[in-house]
Amino acid sequence: MNFGKVSVNLNGDLNDEELVEKAKKVEKAGVKIVWIGDFDFDPFRTAEIIAENTDLLIGFGVLSASKRDCGEIIEKVGELEERFGKRFVVGIGAGQFRDAKDAIHRVLNCLKMLKPRMVFAGCSSPKITRMASEIADGILINYVDPKLVEELASLTKGIKVSYGPCLILPSEFEEDLVLASAIVLKGVEKRFGIRIEENLEKLVEMRRKGISIKNSEIFKLKDFLLEKFAIAGDVDLVVLKIRKLLAICNHVVLSDPFFRDEKSLKMFSYLLRACEKF
Repeated sequence: MNFGKVSVNLNGDLNDEELVEKAKKVEKAGVKIVWIGDFDFDPFRTAEIIAENTDLLIGFGVLSASKRDCGEIIEKVGELEERFGKRFVVGIGAGQFRDAKDAIHRVLNCLKMLKPRMVFAGCSSPKITRMASEIADGILINYVDPKLVEELASLTKGIKVSYGPCLILPSEFEEDLVLASAIVLKGVEKRFGIRIEENLEKLVEMRRKGISIKNSEIFKLKDFLLEKFAIAGDVDLVVLKIRKLLAICNHVVLSDPFFRDEKSLKMFSYLLRACEKF
C-alpha cells in the first residue's frame, strides 16, 4: 500500500454528511489514506461511511486492545474487507489499562491474530515498540516532537508513522488543539514532571457542546503543550515541522482538530505538495 508521506485523521463524532464532505475534500486534495480513532463512537461505522463514498485507504489508528476483544476487531474488519476490498490498515494500541503487562500481551496477541493484514502498533514507550516491531509492519508513534519520535523510531526497522494534533493558526479550534495536546501529555506526564489534575474527559464534553475551556488549568501550559505535543503555527511553520518529522519517519498523520477546521483543510493540498516532494 502506498500511503504517501502525509495524511489526516477523521473522527466519527461528525454527522454522516459532514464526515462524507470532509473525506471527499481530503481525497480531492490528494491524500491517499485517512485514519480513524477509537473513542466513544463506532470506528467501524465511520470506516464504512468513508469507504462507501471515497476510494481512500482507511487506517484504524488505533483500536484499543484493552477496550475491544480482538475477535470482534477481526470480525468487523473482515466484514469491511468483504464489501470494500483490501483497503484497510489496522492499528492496535493498549488504550487505558490497569495492568501494563496484560495490556502489552493483549496488543501483541491481537497483532498476531490480525496477520497477514497490514498491522501497526500504537507505541508511546520503548518496551512496546521493541516487542511489537517483531510482529507489526510498522509503528504509530503518538508524538510529534522530533526528539520523542526519534527515540522510538530508532527501535524499529518497520514503517514509522508520527501521529499528533495539528492545526494551522490562528483558528477557532485552538482550544481543541490545546486539549488534544494535553491528552497526549497525560500519557507521559511522569516523564516531564507534570501532573494534570483536570478531568480531561469532562473538558472534551464541554468542547463538544461548544463551551469554552480557556479558564482551564491546562491553558497555563499552552505554550509548552503546543511546542511539544502539536504541529501548529502558520502554514509555513506547519510545513517545516512536518518536514522535520519526515526526516525521521516515513509518514505523518495530522490528527484532531485539523479536520474540523475549514481553513486548515483549504490549505491541505498545499501542505501535501510541499511535503510529498521532501
